[in-house]
Amino acid sequence: MLFPITALILGIIVLVSLKRGAVFVPTDTGAVLTLIEMLEIKSSDKAIDLGSGDGRVVVALALAGAEAHGYEHNPLLVWWSRHKIRRAGLSERAFIH
Repeated sequence: MLFPITALILGIIVLVSLKRGAVFVPTDTGAVLTLIEMLEIKSSDKAIDLGSGDGRVVVALALAGAEAHGYEHNPLLVWWSRHKIRRAGLSERAFIH
């Protein structure tokens, strides 16, 4: 049952993105993991993700210990990102603007 809901949410996000001018293309999970490894994040680090989409990079950065800020113009993606951050318990380390 989760797949149809996820597909519906992604479909709505794509439609809103097209109307607003930018298409959401998520970063591959493997690429996110590689990025996190390469950055060698310390707890004192701060990071910014411009065009943060669904927040996957912001969440990964926060899980690695950084204070992470994502900037996204699509209101549905902002909502979805903030939802993921709350679910992950990262509200003190991850922020979407």
